[in-house]
Amino acid sequence: MESRKLAELQTWVRIPAWAPYSFNGKLMSHLLSRIIAQLFLLIFLMNLCFPFAQPSEESQDIPAEYVHLVDDRLEMVYHDNSLANELGLVPYIDGKISLFARVSNLESSHHDFVKEMGGEITSSFTRFNTFGFLIDISSVPDLVYLPDLEWLEADVLFYPSLDNSVDSIGAEDIWEDFG
Repeated sequence: MESRKLAELQTWVRIPAWAPYSFNGKLMSHLLSRIIAQLFLLIFLMNLCFPFAQPSEESQDIPAEYVHLVDDRLEMVYHDNSLANELGLVPYIDGKISLFARVSNLESSHHDFVKEMGGEITSSFTRFNTFGFLIDISSVPDLVYLPDLEWLEADVLFYPSLDNSVDSIGAEDIWEDFG
């Protein structure tokens, strides 16, 4: 009886054969499985074609040919910021790290180089060809291109009890004078 009503309904309404609500159910399941397969294929192809559209947590490494100019503590903190306190570095100020650079002959061009990278000069010691500055930690790999760079290190908190200076310079006497 039901098949007879179904046949009458089909003659009155004229349902096309490609309709998603096929009466035998085969067309619907085939269509859905095909759509799902095409969606997976589309997602896979988009990942292949647009790999740079995904966010990256990786940071730029310090160039290997200049890594000998960078203090080990700075290199460790560059790769893992959480080590800064453990290594005794000066805390970050507004997301910037405090660094010192020693060059062969300190000139204003060295300061300009750091300023162009968004750094802020905090101190300068022409006698020692050294200057201090604040800069974003992500800029550390580019700092190795500072002209005449001899050494780059993070600013450290200094504790008199941890002073390991040579006794012949009188470091102990100096610290006693300061209390």
